[in-house]
Amino acid sequence: MKNHNTFKLYIIFFLILFTQISISIAQDSKPKIQLFMDMKKEIEVIEKGKKVIKLVPVEKSKKGDVLVYKIIYRNDGQNIATDVKIVDPIPKGTVYILESAGGKNCEITYSIDNGITFQQYPVKYKEKIAEPEKYTHIKWVINSILPNKSDFIDFKVKVK
Repeated sequence: MKNHNTFKLYIIFFLILFTQISISIAQDSKPKIQLFMDMKKEIEVIEKGKKVIKLVPVEKSKKGDVLVYKIIYRNDGQNIATDVKIVDPIPKGTVYILESAGGKNCEITYSIDNGITFQQYPVKYKEKIAEPEKYTHIKWVINSILPNKSDFIDFKVKVK
């Protein structure tokens, strides 16, 4: 009788251990998306007699400066990530520069109501096209991100 109870305990212990290992493996095999943000300022310089736009780190910004936000995404998981949604608010004190949002393999939509609803460009309200000042959020839906791969999305704003 004692051996029978010990055998039951071993089976229960094995099942608990197996379940924990299975859960751990399942969690490790999910996509794992990491995001990193970078911000630069556009400046105009003369190179070889021509005006060229360069991106430089932002130390200070003033009215009229164009800032470029770049969101780098990476899938550190072991499986493909699909329909990845990244939503970013337009920074306070800036105005979105129309049609500046970009990204590969994705659909881009915009909000003028603080991220409650999103529309394709051009965003409309009350049967009118929304002015750039009305844009509050940008949403990217990235079709797929392969394991151990990264890319980026970006957009521009002008400082008010």
